Amino acid sequence: MSAITWTGTSTNLFNDSLSWDSPPYFDTTETLVVDTAASIVAVGANSEGDEVLIVNNAGARLRLTGAVNPALFLTSATIAAGTLDLAIAGTLDLGLNGAGTLLLGASGHVVVGSGANAMIMSDGAGKSVIDGSGAFDLAGGTLIVSSDVSVAGTDTTQFNIGTNGVLEFDGAVNGGTVVFGGKNGVLFLNTLQPGAFAGGIAIQGLFGTNKLEVGAGSVVSAIANGTTSATVTIVNGGTETLTLTGDYSSLTGSQTGQFFSFNVCYAAGTSILTDAGEVAVETLRAGDTVMTVVDGRLVPQTVKWMGNRRVDLARHPKPETAAPVRILTGALGDNLPHRDLVVSPDHALFIDGKLFPAKLLVNDMTIVQDLEAASVVYYHVELDQHAILVAEGVEAESYLDTGNRDFFANAGLATRLHPEFTIDEHLKCWEAHACAPLAVAPELVKPVWQRFVDCAEALGFSAPVYETTEDAAIHMLVDGKVLRPLSATDRTVSFMLPATAKSIRLVSRAIRPSALTPWRDDPRTLGVAIRSVTLRDRAGESVMGADHPALRDGWHAPETAADGSLWRWSTGNGELPIELDGPCAVQIALGGTTSYIVDRVAA
Repeated sequence: MSAITWTGTSTNLFNDSLSWDSPPYFDTTETLVVDTAASIVAVGANSEGDEVLIVNNAGARLRLTGAVNPALFLTSATIAAGTLDLAIAGTLDLGLNGAGTLLLGASGHVVVGSGANAMIMSDGAGKSVIDGSGAFDLAGGTLIVSSDVSVAGTDTTQFNIGTNGVLEFDGAVNGGTVVFGGKNGVLFLNTLQPGAFAGGIAIQGLFGTNKLEVGAGSVVSAIANGTTSATVTIVNGGTETLTLTGDYSSLTGSQTGQFFSFNVCYAAGTSILTDAGEVAVETLRAGDTVMTVVDGRLVPQTVKWMGNRRVDLARHPKPETAAPVRILTGALGDNLPHRDLVVSPDHALFIDGKLFPAKLLVNDMTIVQDLEAASVVYYHVELDQHAILVAEGVEAESYLDTGNRDFFANAGLATRLHPEFTIDEHLKCWEAHACAPLAVAPELVKPVWQRFVDCAEALGFSAPVYETTEDAAIHMLVDGKVLRPLSATDRTVSFMLPATAKSIRLVSRAIRPSALTPWRDDPRTLGVAIRSVTLRDRAGESVMGADHPALRDGWHAPETAADGSLWRWSTGNGELPIELDGPCAVQIALGGTTSYIVDRVAA
């Protein structure tokens, strides 16, 4: 195969025949045609936006390379047969003018190499389209399909995510297939558009360390688990369903995209009021009669189903999401409960006409979460409809099916390995089928939390006092060794990285907000918030924004202020995906820190 090289600079036009050592074909409409089995290399490609790109030969490879950040804006592109190889070591904007189309033939490929970040975007009015039956191959690189580009449903475009590949959809996906073919791959559904996945997309091979993530604004409500197929329902201005095939045990969620929307449970030994008096929850069976509270009256209802599950907390990756909450005798008032009541963290108690998750009422005195428990056995009581049961004298909810039966060992489905017992007020089933409103807003929860704090102190308990600091103790961990900052203010922190640095992590103190404000429903562990990372080396200066797609390991989803500015919280140990070509100065613009617990002070 012969090679043709683009010899221009980043300021030359991509379609200028004088920029090629042996020019490919150009016609009078400024069309670049690659119709021979040639390897065509472009370094620092640039274009103004009125070009047409055509690759017609299965042996042809149009390769963009170099360490610059090129822009290639086209009226349209057709890879009928052959390969468009995006092998740049920076960020490429591949733009389509107006309503342009990137069309892949059956043997057409777009390859995103390791270290490359490519964004397909629209440069003008109207939405652009990706169509055809060819394939995108993410060979370790990142591909972002922006919100102004949609994936058409007329053909089945395939997106192959290889090892360390990242695919992000910000717009509508009306067809196609995503195939995970390696490890550590990520599919990020970051759209906020209603109906974005209404056309359907198939996802295959989601197993091991591969991940499916959902960005802020999209809430995943249910997964019907199985060994060969599954459906994921996204509530996002409407109800949309994705179909998965294969082993999908590694589903994860972002801070607002919760994959494990799971209702809540009673621990074994809890007494439930029945028509024959109080009985242990584990002795209940389908067909038994329990007493429910309706408008202040006791009304008998029949048990429809009993779910049960033993949770190994010692091996759970997030034990705080499943560890039981213990409500001590008298914690909620006179003889309420009349014995210690133990429930999962999101089990809702019926108080003042609303349902309050137990975890939001924790006060570390009379209501505590047992994070030292090695395991726990949970039971769910399902009736014909969501209702209020009486557990140890306390009014608390029955099971509300949100599509989560696979978390139970006796549901007749493949069981979720590490269930997260969480609750989601955005699920439509809460509005349609819940017996009472769910209260998670801080302004609703804090007065009730304070009431039980007052009860605890009246019983002789002392509220815990914590020594806190505003110092985040920011430093880097470079190849396992601590690197202190050269300078630090409340706005920036600066480091100098050695040329040999490979593994680079931003490390700081961290805290779960619930440790100091348990009435706030924020399950994250927060380190520091950043707005940008600026790198200065011999090649010049580059900036990684808070919304950079490579900020994943040890980072929460980016957040947006009213003025449009962005920041992103770390977990206290966030990877900085920096590839060095010599010594590098790093300046991190901070978006904020918080109060961190140093130690608990004896009262």
